[in-house]
Amino acid sequence: MRNITVPSNYFHTRERLGALGGIVQHHTALYRSVAVHEPTVVIVRRGCKKLRWAGRELRIAAGEVVALAGGQTFDVINIPDSDDLYQAQWIAFEQEAIERFAAQYGTAQAVCDAVKLPHPGRMSAAFDYAAAVLADEEVPHNAAEAALCGVLAWLQHDGIGFAVYEGVNLMRQIRKLITADMAADWSSAMLAQRLNCSEAALRRRLARQDTNFRTLLTDVRMMRALTLLQVTQWPVAQIAGAVGYDCPSRFSARFKERFGCVPSAVRSEAEPAAYRRTGQVSVGVRP
Repeated sequence: MRNITVPSNYFHTRERLGALGGIVQHHTALYRSVAVHEPTVVIVRRGCKKLRWAGRELRIAAGEVVALAGGQTFDVINIPDSDDLYQAQWIAFEQEAIERFAAQYGTAQAVCDAVKLPHPGRMSAAFDYAAAVLADEEVPHNAAEAALCGVLAWLQHDGIGFAVYEGVNLMRQIRKLITADMAADWSSAMLAQRLNCSEAALRRRLARQDTNFRTLLTDVRMMRALTLLQVTQWPVAQIAGAVGYDCPSRFSARFKERFGCVPSAVRSEAEPAAYRRTGQVSVGVRP
């Protein structure tokens, strides 16, 4: 594998395997109701991260690793260190990669929400290698999957695993369809056709999950928009188009409705101290 210098803010995906992301921030940022759709491993490099959910709080310091179950929602606080630097990387696993690993190597106790690794240093090399592999498009699929299995193996060694589903989960299937063609003009009729069911049947199935088509579509689009704002330098208008909004002002309004702030507030988090506004920026936390 050739040597690669990965930028501080980045996002890479490998089909049927997972995604790699990394961010740098220069002041404290709060994110409300961040949805974690896929099983994810996060390593904090600088500063610390706090996760809050269901009356609980978990603090992840620099050098520590946390495993997050898919389908969870957290309030997230990223706090820079004394040098005004917060840095973290994450690997999100496709569910089918989790299932293939479990079929070959068995399962450990599944994470219900979030858990810190007891011995993070022992898996850091595996994480770093997997991150480099996911960032290199020339690495063959099987080699990339083997690298991800190394991360899962260290989790399993510490008694930590991710849930294995039998059969196709409707919510996961819908998210994958929308994510694969984010900019499409999605409608409930179009989605029902992709799922080979009627619109009425789709509405009933989503109602049993306490959601609906419009809510699910918006959530998938907004979470992708948040990621793009963090890890790219794309103009807001370009991000709006990438997640299915022809009108940037309509996108900004929907983003503010979802997170409690305008998209430009997310961008300000990454500005060095010499250029940022005084005080804390609260992203997604309404005053």
